[in-house]
This record gives sequence, structure tokens and C-alpha cells, in this order.
Amino acid sequence: MIIDTSLEPAPRTPQTRTFRRSSPVVGFTPDQSRRQNELIRAAWDRLKTKEAVIAFLNSHNDALGGKPLGLALVSEEGLRVAELALRTQVAKGIS
Repeated sequence: MIIDTSLEPAPRTPQTRTFRRSSPVVGFTPDQSRRQNELIRAAWDRLKTKEAVIAFLNSHNDALGGKPLGLALVSEEGLRVAELALRTQVAKGIS
């Protein structure tokens, strides 16, 4: 039986990551981010509670034909329509 008494380390095979996360990231354009922020700020100013803001932004609105946040992301006109719906909702006392 031969025993290796050398002080040289055994050659290592380079380790590779066996698991890599691939995170598909949806990036907004600067205009989309601006419109999103405008609508969120307006909703916070008018509705005052986290639950009411989330419900307004993410619930389907039949009058708008979609979710207010989704409409605001699409276009400037969508933002204005969503803001109008927010003002209308607050004026009616719905939150």
C-alpha cells in the first residue's frame, strides 16, 4: 500500500453552482414609474388606509374596464381616468 505523504493539496475540480435563480424582472419605463407613483400618492392622500389604497389600485373597476393601476401604467390618459375614478369614489364616500 502506497501512502501519499506529499504536502501538495489534491487538485480540486472547480465548483459550479448547482442551483441558479433566474428571476424574470419586469422593468417599468420612467414614464410608467412616474404614472404609478402619481396614482399611488393620490390614492394615499384621498383614501388614507393601506387596505383602501390596495383595494382601489388592484380591484377591477367595471366603469373603467380594468384595474386603475394597470390603466395608469398603460398611458397618460389611463392615469387621468384612474385619478377621476379615485376622486369620484372618494366623493361618493366609497372606500
